[in-house]
Amino acid sequence: MEESPGAYLSAVCESADVPVSTARHHLDVLEDEGLVTAVKVRGKRRFYPGRAENAELVAALGDEGTAPVLHALARLGDTHGGLLADELDRDPSTVSHHLSRLEDAGLIEREREGRAVVNRLTAEAREVLCGGERPDTEASAVAD
Repeated sequence: MEESPGAYLSAVCESADVPVSTARHHLDVLEDEGLVTAVKVRGKRRFYPGRAENAELVAALGDEGTAPVLHALARLGDTHGGLLADELDRDPSTVSHHLSRLEDAGLIEREREGRAVVNRLTAEAREVLCGGERPDTEASAVAD
């Protein structure tokens, strides 16, 4: 896997030396034919060759904001945003923003438990990040 797979529209235009409208049209056609997969990253579409498996996950892991959140969830297991914010030494509102983006991408699930919202990787994301194993959250809570 490349270090930074996929390309933004501007990079495609520059590489192919074509206007934005031409590149956008052809990428839309390629996407309709299943030859290109587009994933939104921070509001911009990033294009991947073919029907890229786990394109959303690859995009999130390539993003400096969401990658640490995913890795922390893989390490910690099911946890709430406050613990993630502490773990990542980030403001809780920043972590909450990234968690919302990951939920929108279908990479995490969020469930309210009392006043807290518990965050967990989806089975597909867990399979890639943890080899399918669910971290033992009780063991990690005791170890802390």
